[in-house]
Formats: sequence, structure tokens, C-alpha cells
Amino acid sequence: MKALTLYGPGDLRFEEVDNSEPREGWVRVRVKRVSIYGTDKARVNIGHSNYPLLLGMRL
Repeated sequence: MKALTLYGPGDLRFEEVDNSEPREGWVRVRVKRVSIYGTDKARVNIGHSNYPLLLGMRL
């Protein structure tokens, strides 16, 4: 699956990420749209304490 991943301030990558099988009791859903929060924009510009960080809201 594709994800928007932050690796450091200003280091944003749209890339393929692990699409392993869901854990027992979990389900996989097909995502049609995503969005980012205003705080995501700040994390891209200012940074975050943990990397890599997958950004966005799954709808």
C-alpha cells in the first residue's frame, strides 16, 4: 500500500509500505481517500520526536 511518510523535517516521501496480513481479529479495509491534519503540516516543517511517521487520516 502507499503511504505518506515523514523521515525528518522536510523529508516527506510517498512510498510503498508493508502490506502484511492483519492480525487475528483485525480486518483490512480498502481506503478510497485520505486527508492530512493541520498538525501534520507542522510536523513536516518543524519535525517530530519519532521517525518514520506515517501521516494522514484514513477515511
